[in-house]
Amino acid sequence: MAKLIATVIGILTSSILLHHLQNDIDGNTLKLRKKLKNTQDRLETALPGTWRIKSQEYPSFKTTPNQRAKLPIPTLTQTLNHIENRFIPTFKATWNDHIIRFTKLVNEIDVQDSIKSVTSDRWDKWQKSSQKK
Repeated sequence: MAKLIATVIGILTSSILLHHLQNDIDGNTLKLRKKLKNTQDRLETALPGTWRIKSQEYPSFKTTPNQRAKLPIPTLTQTLNHIENRFIPTFKATWNDHIIRFTKLVNEIDVQDSIKSVTSDRWDKWQKSSQKK
């Protein structure tokens, strides 16, 4: 039950933050467009009459509240394609490289020599300890 509550709270929090950030981005882009339009108009009035460009050639920057700026947010299919074609193969290749390195290390271990060295060391220590008594 606690996991369900935490999940629901996490989803609500992230959706609220996403909505707030999207509204901030929309408001900031609208402000920037207005500033650009004002700057364009001021520059246009500063030019001589023959150099002026008709304001009809410029797109209007008026947006309605329902109209949102298109942001370069990847779609679900683009995200899935990225995961399937880039993320999983690189993760799999990295995993395989680590497994291959580990198996090479295991294969390079000489068990008999290591057992002999360990047992001979222990045997020597045991003999020295028994001689001290």
